Amino acid sequence: MVLLAFLSLIGIAYAIVGNTSYLPGKQEAANYVLKRYSHSSASASFDIRDGRISQIQPLGKMQLVVTRYTQVENDNEAATMAFFFIDFVTKYPVRGLESLNTIGSSLPATSGPAFALVSGDQDEYYIIGGASNVADIHYAELHWLEGTVTKVPMVDGTFLAFNSDGAQLAWVVGLDEQEKLLSDTLTYNYQINFSLSDYSAIREIFTDEGLIVMGAFSSDTPQQQECVELTYLTGENVAKYLADNGALNGQRLCFEPGADEVVTPAIITTVGDQTVAGGRILDGMVEQVHIEWADGLQQTESVVNGFYFTQRPNTSSTILKISVRD
Repeated sequence: MVLLAFLSLIGIAYAIVGNTSYLPGKQEAANYVLKRYSHSSASASFDIRDGRISQIQPLGKMQLVVTRYTQVENDNEAATMAFFFIDFVTKYPVRGLESLNTIGSSLPATSGPAFALVSGDQDEYYIIGGASNVADIHYAELHWLEGTVTKVPMVDGTFLAFNSDGAQLAWVVGLDEQEKLLSDTLTYNYQINFSLSDYSAIREIFTDEGLIVMGAFSSDTPQQQECVELTYLTGENVAKYLADNGALNGQRLCFEPGADEVVTPAIITTVGDQTVAGGRILDGMVEQVHIEWADGLQQTESVVNGFYFTQRPNTSSTILKISVRD
């Protein structure tokens, strides 16, 4: 009995220690990330080249590792896309290094918008990052939703910022070496998180893999518009959502509603082995919609809480038309 109790205590201690992460070293985090991306591109139809670490910043028990790459098609040596990733790397005593989350974006290799922006939540932190191809931008001036303004340096064409007070980025502008505003660099953040209290309408669809949440809300960034969002939640995020303790940030469609507009375009994404699509109905009297797919499939779906929704086994087909069912 004593031996069993002793072994049980060892097992409990092992489970606690083994699942407690800590801050890894910068160099080992950098090596881990570069190795991950070199392996992931080995069987792809494109080649990842010029991979480099742009910057690394510690945050809590994580190293935020920012990498930049150039994508080259295997049958064409011309660079097709420049892109960047931010990995949230931590370390466990038994499992070793792990990336808790990865966010990233792409931008044209030689031209394009002033900034590409990405954001994510991890533990108690909100993390925002960006990249730019504009060589004259030396600082990013960040304008937050609650009205404050902060300034961060650009490092190898990228910036990082984070906070734990719930503030989110509204927009960013570029500053030159003398910290003067550069024209044509204003970039809005279209990845603002929303919670249940922000939605004017909501629909929940439970699946075998998790939970799909559709929400509608109004936005005044960058101009007054109506938005529809479709978020797919699994595991821990479902529990957080059901406890009203999780921000929502999924596929989003915003539009300026016309006087006669009734049906919004569909948001289409993949959930498990299903292609799912959904949108908003702006006329409360509409009960059904008719959906026509490019491959000939036609569906009639009910409107629930002002949303239409459909799903079918994974398909490359697109929706041609969505109309109100008489």
